[in-house]
Amino acid sequence: MNRDLDAANNTVERALRLNPQGVGLWVIKAKLAISEKGDLSIGEKMLEKLKSVPLSKEEKLKYLGGRVDFLLLQRKYKDVLEIAESCTDDVLTAVPGSLAMKYFAIGLAEKGLGDDTKAREAFLKAKSIFAEQAKLKSDEPEFHIHLAKVNAWLGDKDAALAEAQRAMELRPESRDAFEGPQITAQVAEVYSILGDKDEAIEMLEGLLNRPSEVTVATLKLDPAWDPLRNDPRFQALLIKYGAKT
Repeated sequence: MNRDLDAANNTVERALRLNPQGVGLWVIKAKLAISEKGDLSIGEKMLEKLKSVPLSKEEKLKYLGGRVDFLLLQRKYKDVLEIAESCTDDVLTAVPGSLAMKYFAIGLAEKGLGDDTKAREAFLKAKSIFAEQAKLKSDEPEFHIHLAKVNAWLGDKDAALAEAQRAMELRPESRDAFEGPQITAQVAEVYSILGDKDEAIEMLEGLLNRPSEVTVATLKLDPAWDPLRNDPRFQALLIKYGAKT
């Protein structure tokens, strides 16, 4: 969070020496490589390694979710569709949020492949599930921020911003300096999807100026920021904060 990535890498390496089979540790190592250099090779090794590790049903779903996230970073949308569509709905309902994330991933993949009709169908399914979960667990910001992103992709600006605001109210940075910025970053993503570049770029600059998981490497790599990609102000952010690292 403080972008002291040398210390972070040293710490996770020490942890892996103590527990070489620690799945969560490999995930952290992979995320650090992406955050620091946009390096996907550690993630490739991690996913290959986990193929031979015995996993519970819930861990398998998390593994598949990790694969999908990794493939989205690489814009391998056909592979995302293959994985998401191979997971049956009845299996996913056992883990809260996973079914909605399946359809959200399908929506992103279809959008990436240029099929807006299929993307909308998937986003509507995801919206229905997220909305129900947000009602049942109204104090969980994750459901509200996911609902905000789905609404943004569906073009419902007012609903998207209302849910984004609710998520920030539930987990403000003033009360949670660790997970609060993660919500803020996703709110910036909502603005990016909606085409509000001014607000998105302003929020990203704030996150780059204080402890958060946002780095220049992730901004360069993640397709979530493609709507901002060609904006001179976004490019200026990459240059300004890239020089600092």
